[in-house]
Amino acid sequence: TVVSAEYTSPDTIKVVLDGDVSIVSRLCYFDEPLAVEEIPYSLTEIQFENLYRAGRRFLAEKQACTYLNRAEHSFYQLTVKLQTKGFSADDYRPALSYLVREGLLDDARFAAAWLRTRSLAKKEGSARLFSELRKRGIAAETAKKALGAFFSDTDELSICESAVCAFIRKGYGGQKLFRALQRKGFPFSMIKQCIGHLSSTAS
Repeated sequence: TVVSAEYTSPDTIKVVLDGDVSIVSRLCYFDEPLAVEEIPYSLTEIQFENLYRAGRRFLAEKQACTYLNRAEHSFYQLTVKLQTKGFSADDYRPALSYLVREGLLDDARFAAAWLRTRSLAKKEGSARLFSELRKRGIAAETAKKALGAFFSDTDELSICESAVCAFIRKGYGGQKLFRALQRKGFPFSMIKQCIGHLSSTAS
């Protein structure tokens, strides 16, 4: 039985049930509008299930926002984390879709932020970076655009040269060096150019 219902914001409602149970949710999370005509109001089983689902979606949104407040996440990453927290697809999909509409969740923004952070710790080429973005659930087209923007400001050739120097310091040479650099995602032609340039500089 509903003992009180109030709007805590233009799009958010708080419903208090008997037994001092409170459910808060956004209006957009209700499968059917909640029509409370007078208080107290006895909910049907279908109305209660509708209210419960809406509440779960709001909780999923709040949990997702907790993660986003710590760092940028991709849609896929939040999906995995919310599943781990026990939320079903019916809970988190509407919540994540709402965050996308509000601009709080953006795979393109995540990809750009991830590339900047990754470049500080790793010396990797575009192929490896593309693969890593795809593993994080970033769509191929979004990943390509993010990489295009990233390498418009960052010289991949310079990154490759730094990687070559790092591997040489570790004692890599010959085919072992080539294979290591290819695993890092640098194209064969770039690897050859960097090794040739460093070799001529050294001599």
